[in-house]
Amino acid sequence: MFREDTVKMVSIIIPTYNREKTLPDSIQSVLAQTYPDFELIIADDCSTDHTADVVQAIGDPRIRYICLEKNQGACAARNAGIKAAKGELIAFQDSDDTWYPQKLERLLAVMEETGADVCFHKLKRHYPDGRPETYFPEMDESRFMSHEEMCNDTLISTQTIICKRCVAEEHQFDPKVRKTQDYDWAIRASRNYSFYYLSDVLVDQFFQNDSISAKGLRTIRDTRAYFLEKYQDECKANPKFELFQNLVLARSAALLGENPKAAYKRICELRGTKSDKMKYLLSRLGLISLVYKLKGTKGGALPGAGGGKSGS
Repeated sequence: MFREDTVKMVSIIIPTYNREKTLPDSIQSVLAQTYPDFELIIADDCSTDHTADVVQAIGDPRIRYICLEKNQGACAARNAGIKAAKGELIAFQDSDDTWYPQKLERLLAVMEETGADVCFHKLKRHYPDGRPETYFPEMDESRFMSHEEMCNDTLISTQTIICKRCVAEEHQFDPKVRKTQDYDWAIRASRNYSFYYLSDVLVDQFFQNDSISAKGLRTIRDTRAYFLEKYQDECKANPKFELFQNLVLARSAALLGENPKAAYKRICELRGTKSDKMKYLLSRLGLISLVYKLKGTKGGALPGAGGGKSGS
């Protein structure tokens, strides 16, 4: 099935923190891959539960377990996994999601066919409150994605990414980013590496209760404020990017009961639709949070959550 000259070793990295209940299914979905040549690195972010015992009990020689000296967040855990990796290609998995058996085989074939530096794909989302399943991203055409496209919307989720080793080593994950770490990574990596989107659904993503909380909203708000500071050059070159950050920031803040008047003012300067102007007026009157409270989040993921959740 696999020609010897085309088989490349893949290092798969799972960052984890206190996920002893969900981690076994995540690991088993990787071990069940139809593609044969891989190592699985469990990067434990100093868990306080029985994560180490869970990994040891599986007892598969393809698994390597590393543990950080102190809790530093999912980005630091992923970076530790990248440093320890031996493969020519790097792929990522989350500790509470599951891969389809053909995922690696399909992605390797696409990378071989297209010559892409990075490949990512669609996934199926499952919610803890019984909401209907959804798919992310909502794109049906498999194709190369430009840097601007990767910047102007949240389209990528960590557990769908496979990339050449050089990409992961050059563009590691920013530990300051606590939400949409995958999106932040894609902004930087897509500047000098090619990204290919595959419309196949190859992952089941399971949102946990801590992924849809008020804490999550605050993290989204703070992350987008950080992006506006971090990517000032991108904002100057690409107004749609700045608009997107302000839209997510404003909605997240409004849902928290805050009044993001400055964000809505900037949105009007950048786009200025009737809806934008109405929201800015409501924010000036101090009524915008009430409007969002009445509307609710309308289901689905939180604004700006994109593919990622809170990390490990």
